[in-house]
Amino acid sequence: MAKLFLPSLPVCPYCKTIYRYGDVGSLVLKRTGSCYHCGKSFKISKKKLLILLLEFLILYALIDLFFIGVAKVTLVVLFIINVLLVAAGIVMIPYYIMFVEQNK
Repeated sequence: MAKLFLPSLPVCPYCKTIYRYGDVGSLVLKRTGSCYHCGKSFKISKKKLLILLLEFLILYALIDLFFIGVAKVTLVVLFIINVLLVAAGIVMIPYYIMFVEQNK
Protein backbone atom coordinates (compact mmCIF):
# COMPACT_ATOMS: atom_id res chain seq x y z
CA MET A 1 0.00 0.00 0.00
CA ALA A 2 1.31 3.46 -0.89
CA LYS A 3 2.47 5.57 2.00
CA LEU A 4 1.23 9.15 2.10
CA PHE A 5 3.79 11.92 2.48
CA LEU A 6 2.88 13.84 5.60
CA PRO A 7 5.33 16.44 6.82
CA SER A 8 6.46 15.94 10.37
CA LEU A 9 8.24 18.04 12.93
CA PRO A 10 12.04 17.71 13.00
CA VAL A 11 13.89 15.34 15.30
CA CYS A 12 17.33 15.55 16.88
CA PRO A 13 19.77 13.77 14.52
CA TYR A 14 21.56 12.22 17.49
CA CYS A 15 18.97 11.05 20.03
CA LYS A 16 15.84 11.27 17.80
CA THR A 17 13.96 13.53 20.23
CA ILE A 18 10.91 15.00 18.48
CA TYR A 19 10.67 18.76 18.79
CA ARG A 20 7.41 20.54 19.56
CA TYR A 21 5.90 23.04 17.13
CA GLY A 22 6.71 26.05 19.34
CA ASP A 23 10.31 24.96 19.83
CA VAL A 24 10.86 24.61 16.09
CA GLY A 25 9.20 27.96 15.46
CA SER A 26 11.75 29.67 17.68
CA LEU A 27 14.65 27.98 15.80
CA VAL A 28 13.51 28.81 12.24
CA LEU A 29 15.67 31.92 11.88
CA LYS A 30 18.81 30.33 13.39
CA ARG A 31 21.53 28.32 11.62
CA THR A 32 22.41 26.04 14.52
CA GLY A 33 20.77 24.76 17.66
CA SER A 34 21.35 22.30 20.43
CA CYS A 35 19.16 19.45 21.61
CA TYR A 36 17.38 20.07 24.87
CA HIS A 37 17.54 16.33 25.61
CA CYS A 38 21.09 15.21 24.75
CA GLY A 39 22.77 18.66 24.52
CA LYS A 40 24.52 18.03 21.17
CA SER A 41 24.65 20.76 18.54
CA PHE A 42 23.08 20.41 15.10
CA LYS A 43 22.60 22.44 11.93
CA ILE A 44 19.15 23.66 10.96
CA SER A 45 18.49 22.83 7.31
CA LYS A 46 15.90 24.76 5.35
CA LYS A 47 16.22 22.90 2.03
CA LYS A 48 12.70 21.51 2.24
CA LEU A 49 11.33 25.07 2.45
CA LEU A 50 11.88 25.30 -1.30
CA ILE A 51 9.46 22.40 -1.70
CA LEU A 52 6.92 24.23 0.46
CA LEU A 53 7.35 27.38 -1.60
CA LEU A 54 6.86 25.53 -4.88
CA GLU A 55 3.81 23.67 -3.56
CA PHE A 56 2.14 26.88 -2.43
CA LEU A 57 3.01 28.80 -5.62
CA ILE A 58 1.35 26.10 -7.70
CA LEU A 59 -1.61 26.00 -5.31
CA TYR A 60 -1.97 29.80 -5.42
CA ALA A 61 -1.92 29.84 -9.21
CA LEU A 62 -4.51 27.06 -9.53
CA ILE A 63 -6.84 28.56 -6.95
CA ASP A 64 -6.56 32.04 -8.45
CA LEU A 65 -7.25 30.71 -11.94
CA PHE A 66 -10.26 28.78 -10.67
CA PHE A 67 -11.76 31.70 -8.79
CA ILE A 68 -11.12 34.22 -11.57
CA GLY A 69 -12.18 32.01 -14.48
CA VAL A 70 -14.88 29.73 -13.08
CA ALA A 71 -16.30 31.34 -9.96
CA LYS A 72 -15.97 34.97 -11.16
CA VAL A 73 -15.19 36.36 -7.69
CA THR A 74 -14.22 39.95 -6.98
CA LEU A 75 -10.67 41.05 -6.31
CA VAL A 76 -11.45 41.66 -2.63
CA VAL A 77 -12.55 38.03 -2.15
CA LEU A 78 -9.51 36.84 -4.11
CA PHE A 79 -7.25 38.96 -1.88
CA ILE A 80 -8.79 37.46 1.26
CA ILE A 81 -8.32 33.94 -0.11
CA ASN A 82 -4.66 34.67 -0.90
CA VAL A 83 -4.06 36.10 2.59
CA LEU A 84 -5.49 32.90 4.08
CA LEU A 85 -3.24 30.79 1.85
CA VAL A 86 -0.16 32.78 2.88
CA ALA A 87 -1.11 32.31 6.55
CA ALA A 88 -1.45 28.57 5.95
CA GLY A 89 2.02 28.52 4.38
CA ILE A 90 3.53 30.33 7.36
CA VAL A 91 1.91 27.85 9.75
CA MET A 92 3.48 24.97 7.77
CA ILE A 93 7.09 26.27 7.96
CA PRO A 94 8.15 24.28 11.08
CA TYR A 95 7.07 21.05 9.35
CA TYR A 96 9.58 21.70 6.55
CA ILE A 97 12.64 22.31 8.77
CA MET A 98 15.21 19.55 9.30
CA PHE A 99 17.96 19.15 11.87
CA VAL A 100 21.19 17.60 10.56
CA GLU A 101 24.42 16.57 12.27
CA GLN A 102 27.21 19.11 12.40
CA ASN A 103 30.44 18.20 10.66
CA LYS A 104 33.40 18.69 12.96
